[in-house]
Amino acid sequence: MLAPFLTAATLWSLAWPGWHLTATRVCLAAWMGLGVVCAVGIVRRTRARDGHPVPLWMLMVVPVLAVLVVVAAITEAPVQLRVRMHLTGMTSSAQTYLNDFGAALPDEIGPFPVEQVTRRADGVYYVVGGGGSDDAYGLVYRPGGAPGETVRDRFVHLEGDWYLWYANSPRRLFR
Repeated sequence: MLAPFLTAATLWSLAWPGWHLTATRVCLAAWMGLGVVCAVGIVRRTRARDGHPVPLWMLMVVPVLAVLVVVAAITEAPVQLRVRMHLTGMTSSAQTYLNDFGAALPDEIGPFPVEQVTRRADGVYYVVGGGGSDDAYGLVYRPGGAPGETVRDRFVHLEGDWYLWYANSPRRLFR
């Protein structure tokens, strides 16, 4: 059955700030294909006069897993879980970089590869991905409290002094 593997792949693609762009697109196409296969299978089985019942996976498993993936996308749960698993090391690295102007730039923060790091007066901004043009997704470590949202920058609190950061991105549709 494809649905459990597709669910795992989709949850992995959602476990990145801004989502893993290529993997998310592939998973979305696969979910649409699986939905079509299920719909066609249900219609064929209900129209068939041979008495074969519609398989349970078409009626229950696929829709339940699809709803799970949608809820995970809306709540940002996969990326929040991933950050929480690496929080101590991430915080230590960010504090070192924030307090020591001579500190080397990190190649990664926790499990995320870093494309760009910016130290601002209020914290450290890590760009870990982009959606094209000047869109950027990342993490912010800000010990002074929540960063103020602007037209350009939007934030979602993760844990402690950590925030998801969306710059010039329409990606946050549900908050």
